[in-house]
Amino acid sequence: MSNSFVVKIYVCKITLFCLYRQSLGEISVTFAAEIKHKQGYPDVNRYFIYLGYNGKKFCGWQIQPNGITVQQSIEEALATLLRQPVPIVGAGRTDAGVHARLMVAHFDWQEPIADLAFLAEKLNRLLPKDIAVYRIVPVRPRCACPV
Repeated sequence: MSNSFVVKIYVCKITLFCLYRQSLGEISVTFAAEIKHKQGYPDVNRYFIYLGYNGKKFCGWQIQPNGITVQQSIEEALATLLRQPVPIVGAGRTDAGVHARLMVAHFDWQEPIADLAFLAEKLNRLLPKDIAVYRIVPVRPRCACPV
């Protein structure tokens, strides 16, 4: 396969993971990152949030119009701390009234966050007592792999 074919695949927004899965070993991560940068894709930092919650007072995990949800509470607290809206993506969902001992969610942020323990502590102070953030860890962008 020629590099022009690889570039065309990437331009079609097939992810780097898919390029790797298709055994295109000749493409390097650096080369793919250069293509991505030239196409205007922003570099972001991805963070996992490990948390737990008592769902008794919530209308489930996912944001919905009929009541307060866990996702909404975390997004509002993050927006307060980071001073702009921060959408989060949960690794699963729970229904109204359902608890979670361990839930993982992620968010992307343009700048590296130096003190993640401090951010977790501040989140816990802003969040309702029914939600506890255990820790926040950096992961590779566009991947679910811890750094």
